[in-house]
Amino acid sequence: MRNARHQSGAHPPNGHTPAGVSSERAHYPYSEEEMQLADRAGFLIIDEIPTVSLQFENEENTAARLAIARRQLDELIARDKNHPSVIMWSVANEPLPATLNIAAGGAAEDDSVARGRDFLNTLLRQARDLDPTRLVTLAGVMGGPPSWMEACDVICLNRYWGWYVYGGELDKGLAALDKEFDDTGALFHKPIIVTEFGADTLAGLHGHPAVMWTEEYQANYIRGHLEIAARKPFVAGMQVWNYADFAAVQGVMRVGGLNMKGVFTRARTPKMAAHVLRELWT
Repeated sequence: MRNARHQSGAHPPNGHTPAGVSSERAHYPYSEEEMQLADRAGFLIIDEIPTVSLQFENEENTAARLAIARRQLDELIARDKNHPSVIMWSVANEPLPATLNIAAGGAAEDDSVARGRDFLNTLLRQARDLDPTRLVTLAGVMGGPPSWMEACDVICLNRYWGWYVYGGELDKGLAALDKEFDDTGALFHKPIIVTEFGADTLAGLHGHPAVMWTEEYQANYIRGHLEIAARKPFVAGMQVWNYADFAAVQGVMRVGGLNMKGVFTRARTPKMAAHVLRELWT
């Protein structure tokens, strides 16, 4: 699961992209070979421990998970602190409160919210103590508690407006994204990076109008997100999820057990969205 490499600055509305840099993030540490490649090629890495979809249902489980996460963070920073490609430490991907109702405006305030805030703040402090030279963050889930992001240096958001929410209603999804950018910028006054956005797409499926799962829908989805981000000076970067289709789990959302949000197929054949990114980011 790897984000497509992306320009650090979203393109302006006229389609001309300023000089930018490429970066990537995954839900786990990269191999040492990948880190060496990033150093040589100049890719910027948001380096993350494998704390995915954490839950904080009770004190005992939370304490056990924190001990594991703290050890992982120690090991990650010890291994990668001398890589110039690393620009940021991320301590979690999409931690989850006990209640998550995006349609109702986000998470309810329950005991898991306070436990999660203490858990995540502990890891953010640890990362700063181990390496005060780099920024720290976490990748927040849609509808997650804003208080979990307060101690981050950069606000990293995973957002799927127009797919999981307002699926097939891209105009509503883009309007929601626009509003959330403004609200989040006003709340935190910090740089924002969208560390995931994307739409599942079956390569070779086309439609007019552009309905969900078609290549046209994915291309319009990505173009729309980047155009909105370009109007927000506080949005520091956009990372498309995902570089290429990958094996996931069987389920009603996974055709053939694949996550098909890649802008390339598993065989690295480009979809229409890859050409959109080339147009905007070359």
